[in-house]
Amino acid sequence: MTPFMRNNVDFESISRDEILATFNFVIIGGSESSATALTGIFNHLSRKENRDILGTLCADIRVISEGLRLCNPVPGGLPRVVPEGGDTYCGIFLPEGTRLEARNFAINRSQKYFDNPDKLSASKPFTSGFHCCLGRPLAMLELRLVIIKVLLAFDVSVDSADSVNFDDFPVIMLIQKLPMVLRLKSRDVGIEVV
Repeated sequence: MTPFMRNNVDFESISRDEILATFNFVIIGGSESSATALTGIFNHLSRKENRDILGTLCADIRVISEGLRLCNPVPGGLPRVVPEGGDTYCGIFLPEGTRLEARNFAINRSQKYFDNPDKLSASKPFTSGFHCCLGRPLAMLELRLVIIKVLLAFDVSVDSADSVNFDDFPVIMLIQKLPMVLRLKSRDVGIEVV
């Protein structure tokens, strides 16, 4: 309310009655209803008799992390600079200012570095430590929202003639995206979009 009232100190734009009538709905509709729905959903999902449903739901939602492991959008890795005084990497001393990077795609799938490179915990698509990607929370939110909204609205498939393999897309630091044709069929009215 504070930012809204800053330009309406004496109720010159909108009257007090209009504010009360409007914001009752805004506050309830924008917060209380979502909180109540979430409370109910988590109450049901957490019950012993619904553990299978919860497990399936979690596995399906967490597919995003597996997708990032297989389809890292920055497979070339993020470049780093050797700090002042130089440092040793993989047993080799590098002078300060040397640029280096680790190829995430290759490292994440290498049995040389991981007992089970196909295990999800081996993947660090946003890197880790002090220099990890600051955009991770926003990227994960965006990915979840887009994937969930698309899959709620459409059945997604690909015709065999249009099938492509993401691993065959060229890499020059980033993935060079090739054309990819998907068939989207509306779940509500059966309309197909290609």
